[in-house]
Amino acid sequence: MLGNTKHKSYTERRIFIRYKVIQVLAGGGSALVEWRLETGRTHQIRAHAKYMGIPLLGDEVYGGTKSMALSLLRPCTHSSCHGELLQLVSKLQRPCLHALALG
Repeated sequence: MLGNTKHKSYTERRIFIRYKVIQVLAGGGSALVEWRLETGRTHQIRAHAKYMGIPLLGDEVYGGTKSMALSLLRPCTHSSCHGELLQLVSKLQRPCLHALALG
């Protein structure tokens, strides 16, 4: 899946981000997504993801709460793994946003 998103922020500056779903995980409960900022700053990835209804895993500020993650991942995970899933998600300390390259 490829996409572009344009959004006018509260400061009236236009930002443009490209994204591509690399791999759907956990039966659709999660995905690995490539983001490319054409304009703006890295925190705008978090804001755009929230705006699009797909907040980053572990992003308590922009809506990707641990409880939301569990509610999406539990139905896609075998019940024997729910305890392990809870442990994994509860250990998240920050948003799951990692850069392969910057600049």
